Amino acid sequence: MTTIKNGFVLHDIKKDIKIESIHAIFYSELKNTHIFSGESHDFWEFMYVDHGHIIGHIESNNMMVEKGYGILIRPNDFHDLYGNGRDASNIVNFSFVCHFEGLNQVCNRVKKLTQFQSNILKNLFVALELPKTSLYKLNLYTALDGNITGKQQMIANLLEVFLIDFYQSNITIKTTEHLPILSEEELDKEAANILSVIHSNINIKIDLEFISEETGYTAERIRKVIKQNFDVPLKVLVNQIKINKAKTLLRETDMNISEISEFLGFSRIGYFSDVFTSIVGMRPMDYISSIKV
Repeated sequence: MTTIKNGFVLHDIKKDIKIESIHAIFYSELKNTHIFSGESHDFWEFMYVDHGHIIGHIESNNMMVEKGYGILIRPNDFHDLYGNGRDASNIVNFSFVCHFEGLNQVCNRVKKLTQFQSNILKNLFVALELPKTSLYKLNLYTALDGNITGKQQMIANLLEVFLIDFYQSNITIKTTEHLPILSEEELDKEAANILSVIHSNINIKIDLEFISEETGYTAERIRKVIKQNFDVPLKVLVNQIKINKAKTLLRETDMNISEISEFLGFSRIGYFSDVFTSIVGMRPMDYISSIKV
């Protein structure tokens, strides 16, 4: 529909997919033995696996969702999920009210996200400004500062763009079940080599001299590559990788904090705890409490 005002033609915007309200947005780091006994509700829910994979049911149908895949769950359909006992998982959930009937054509089927859809979710969490605290059962939408002009609208707009692309990319695919592959963030060869050295030697002290010996790169070159690709000093990069490994070990093994600290090459458990707290935003014991079933 168009209108003419002062000689100019104005075109109305047709909004097919519109989010009327948002119930919750969660980012959950779940233990490998996590069990969610299930629920049903009268609004839509989208679930995306950012790490690991989960298994469960929608109504009487089995589902398995791996890293990089997501599923749109129809209102009033009972669903449960649980870990496989081996892999910890990071799960994105957002639930909302939308009256677009076309979503029924793309729901309750596990789909691989496109790079574009993945980037929207990344921008969503940038906009949400994740707090440095436990995210377990924290509704990130209600944690928003509602006084910031346009913040809630920005979140809704990002989710609408995500749903529009999710619908269009799936409703138009008729001859194949495959969706565009979600590629990992690309690194140049030198950065990938440095990262490989860190991951392969995560249980010892890693410094410029060690990486130089392993790669043949000069210390100056290593600093430059790390700055260009990660924008943090080497020490910060190493600690981030080690603490991410620590979180995985806490969720997937029976190792205690002292054993993990020693395994990752920290000289003192107190120092490990300080580094963990500075990166994760909570002490190791508090993190353990946050991931318990």
